[in-house]
Amino acid sequence: MDVLKLFDWDQSREAIKQLEKLLECNICGTVAADPQSLGRCDHFFCSACIGKVENGICPVCKIPSPPCEMKPDRIIAGLVSSARDLKFLLDGGELNGPHMPSWTTELPQYAQEPTLAPLSTLEVEYRKDALYN
Repeated sequence: MDVLKLFDWDQSREAIKQLEKLLECNICGTVAADPQSLGRCDHFFCSACIGKVENGICPVCKIPSPPCEMKPDRIIAGLVSSARDLKFLLDGGELNGPHMPSWTTELPQYAQEPTLAPLSTLEVEYRKDALYN
């Protein structure tokens, strides 16, 4: 007997919708895909949208953040993944079943091997200033 089918999950579905609303990218408005943060504020963006941030200034709070401080937001990524899993389960899916969606087996970008990008001249100068001042 499937226990999930014994209950009406409307309130849980509504809670997941509200959670997904909180997990939206602050630029495109969709649930953040591979969420990234600027480092100096708590706002997060999709990895595709973070490239649209001009001069490293957060479009929400206007706090400047150097590009070297941009990093994956693992907490938001975990919440996005959990909300997606819960929604899938409530819709009758099984995470270990034969119809498991591809996103449950793919590694998110933050979990893959890290690659280091070369520092720009501006970043090098910024780090020198921070180190010696």
